[in-house]
Amino acid sequence: MKNFKTFTSFSVDDLEKAKEFYAGTLGLEVTVNEKYPVLMSRTGGDTRFMAYLKDDHKPAEHTVLNFDVEEIEPVIENLRKEGVVFEKVNGTNENGIAEMEHTKAAWFRDPAGNWIGIFQGTF
Repeated sequence: MKNFKTFTSFSVDDLEKAKEFYAGTLGLEVTVNEKYPVLMSRTGGDTRFMAYLKDDHKPAEHTVLNFDVEEIEPVIENLRKEGVVFEKVNGTNENGIAEMEHTKAAWFRDPAGNWIGIFQGTF
């Protein structure tokens, strides 16, 4: 299995809202499959994710998608300008950033309520 590319997938309750958010707000390239209720996005490093329509969607209680960034503060600042609201969770400072040894992280939700993380540094 180590020779295969991977991608993640998660459900949403409205594909049009998901497309507006991931393409418009986050600035990602997205493709909506006309035959199936699926949105695909390719991000840096040839990674991908799929958001699929689910009638009885319930937001994940865990982070479904993480972005690995070089500097977290300017990314957060730019996303806030686009209307993204960062979650205040245990361990985050007044800017919504959690600092853990060599890692900084922040979280927000997509329109379907799914958790998305931004990480600077690795564990």
